[in-house]
Amino acid sequence: MVNGKIQFNLKNCQTETAKLCSCVEDLGKTLDLTRKTVFAISLALEELFVNIVSYGFKDDLEHLIGVSIHQEDGTLVIRIEDDGIPFNPENEDAPDVKCPLEKSKIGGLGIHLARKMMDEIAYERRDGKNIIVMKKYLKFN
Repeated sequence: MVNGKIQFNLKNCQTETAKLCSCVEDLGKTLDLTRKTVFAISLALEELFVNIVSYGFKDDLEHLIGVSIHQEDGTLVIRIEDDGIPFNPENEDAPDVKCPLEKSKIGGLGIHLARKMMDEIAYERRDGKNIIVMKKYLKFN
């Protein structure tokens, strides 16, 4: 963590999930975050990352997904940026979690989980890129 901020790029490949989770674990140790907070951040990031890799690109080329995380006034600010097809998770309806599993529609649960785990999520499309900014209000050990 340099100047209170970490930045890294991930390839659009599911195997990069391990790197993502490792970075969040390291950040949690550095900032002395609670296990619950580290879990929430890791789950939200992983769900969004998997969605980007699974549905975000129309080609088989390698793309980079940028992640930056910094602390700001007791809040962890997480930014995910990709050059995939436009997708605003704010436009997705929450899934019917009370619906029996065999009748539920496929998709949307990852975004729902990210919303539940984080305190704020915002989206914008700028310069051909999807930018998701998530905020988590910090609790320390």
